[in-house]
Amino acid sequence: MADFAIQWSQYRRLRKLTFLPLLGCFAFVISIALGFNEKLHPLLWNIAAAVEVVCFLTFCFNGVKLSRLRCPRCADYFSRGRKSYRTKAAVICCRHCGLGLYGEV
Repeated sequence: MADFAIQWSQYRRLRKLTFLPLLGCFAFVISIALGFNEKLHPLLWNIAAAVEVVCFLTFCFNGVKLSRLRCPRCADYFSRGRKSYRTKAAVICCRHCGLGLYGEV
């Protein structure tokens, strides 16, 4: 059995980088809910809106990159495809060859 530790560390890093910008998006939404508006603080509002756009675009870019990640064993897309190799929903595995997230079959 081949060791895919490097590929899985890359996958986990990319997954963290994908969902980390959502915290910035949620912070912006919470600031709106708390009454932070553009009439009281126009400069801060523009800066926060620009950060929000950057966070959203980073989330989208990394999400596409994560969905296009290839399985180290079969070289197909890891999370794309109709066929699910395993029936458990909690198990993250390749949809084509069944390679699990941490190398188990």
